Amino acid sequence: NPDTNDIRQLASDIPQPIQVLKLKRTPRTLICIAGNQQQVVLVISLSPDFASYSFRLTGPRIVDGDADLETHRLFLLTLDAQLKVIDYVSGQSLTKTAYEKRSDVIVRGRPLRCAYSDSTGVVFFATDHGEVASWDLTRDAMQSLGSYCTVGDPRSLRSFETIRDTGVLFLSTDRAAGPWERHDLQPP
Repeated sequence: NPDTNDIRQLASDIPQPIQVLKLKRTPRTLICIAGNQQQVVLVISLSPDFASYSFRLTGPRIVDGDADLETHRLFLLTLDAQLKVIDYVSGQSLTKTAYEKRSDVIVRGRPLRCAYSDSTGVVFFATDHGEVASWDLTRDAMQSLGSYCTVGDPRSLRSFETIRDTGVLFLSTDRAAGPWERHDLQPP
């Protein structure tokens, strides 16, 4: 706390490297996923009540993650092209889907980023093939939302997050930025 110079240690003995470090704004919560083969998942509430949840996971490396803080669900995008949902209080696996093996949509590529929309209940994710897709957890329906780049015109994905009030995905690359509306993001 810069006003009082109070320091609080949030965690210790975190394995390297840190794969995911996200700050959720409302309520203020830190999500940290660290390690390679055996990963540590930390969800730390930065509210005055201060709560911390942690557990270890083995299996394919987690590439990115996000959380629904009201239902205590953690959404993990893993290197084996799966989206997994875990209760971060109990550490229990709730559901998962292998996006490259689904019959309702074709989504290809190594996983890069994911973001959860509190207002719509949808998990968005992006791959290194430039594809953006969404997974509606309530209906277990997946939908392709277009491409942010092509193999012939690669772009680096920078920001990939949802706007809390609207649930709209905001995406930026090294050439353009804006809300994602199911079409290719064109540079200005």
